[in-house]
Amino acid sequence: MEKEPSNKEEAKDNECLAKLPRIFVHDKIDQEKKSRNGRLQSSIPVIGLEGSEITDQVRDACERWGIFQVVNHGIPDRTMDKMLEGIRMFREQDPEIKGDYYTRDFTRNVAYYSNYDLDIMVEYSKFVMGLGEKLLGLVSESLGLEARHLVDMGCMEGLGIRGHYYPACPEPELTLGITNHTDFSFLTILLQVQIGGPQVLHQNEWVDVPCLPGALVINLGDLMQTSFCFL
Repeated sequence: MEKEPSNKEEAKDNECLAKLPRIFVHDKIDQEKKSRNGRLQSSIPVIGLEGSEITDQVRDACERWGIFQVVNHGIPDRTMDKMLEGIRMFREQDPEIKGDYYTRDFTRNVAYYSNYDLDIMVEYSKFVMGLGEKLLGLVSESLGLEARHLVDMGCMEGLGIRGHYYPACPEPELTLGITNHTDFSFLTILLQVQIGGPQVLHQNEWVDVPCLPGALVINLGDLMQTSFCFL
């Protein structure tokens, strides 16, 4: 028979749920207050990948923002919804089940994965790789290069998928989901849930990236900027 928790133990558990653990408290939160600049938010480029003048739109978005959203990208809503559902299902499993997959050894192909049906991960990856190749072609053309220039440079080598999951925070004023950073990749293709969260630093202001149903957020990474130096 398992020992029933004492009132003292129950109170401790409740206190943990009501307070943010110190490890997650962001000491410089006051220096990273986020702006809600509606004017700039509405200016974040949204590019439809069907139609004319796409290359010019991509060039303008890369030069002015370094981040944009794409629609009509060819990835079915069903695939994106199932991908988000799969990440949520895994993250909400009991720790004893998913704990066997936890590691900080990033040389492993799987660092923190799941033990449920992986078909949607494979399906989504194929769509993302196709979209990534198309985007690299548009970026190449926007620079006056052949469409396959960045692909032939090796910018399509490798694919990493990260599934972030943030449970309800008891003290959101003390922390940030992810602190300010740049992505080290060539391109980041972000599928976000409709509650929002991503922000971009533009003209010295933090601007919310709005949630558009069916859209994907595209962010230029450090390797992409580095590759420009050799063009």
